Amino acid sequence: MIHLDVYFLHSNGIQEKAGEIIATDPDFERGGAIRSEFRYEPSFLSNGIALDPIHLPLGQNIYDADRPKSGIHGVFEDSLPDNWGR
Repeated sequence: MIHLDVYFLHSNGIQEKAGEIIATDPDFERGGAIRSEFRYEPSFLSNGIALDPIHLPLGQNIYDADRPKSGIHGVFEDSLPDNWGR
């Protein structure tokens, strides 16, 4: 299991923990597929914004990423290195 904390930088310069991603290790029997989920930090719900209004609306739910190839929600995948130029 992989645990990643997600932080949000507010416009006033304050950094706050927004939530946590929990992901499985790659399943090589399924082509390296990864499953993950995201949950907002309870304290972030009162003064934060939705990190992705469509797929991660601000709420107490656990949001599964239905993306077996990348394994994480698109808003987080955008911050990762890619294979451009390979």
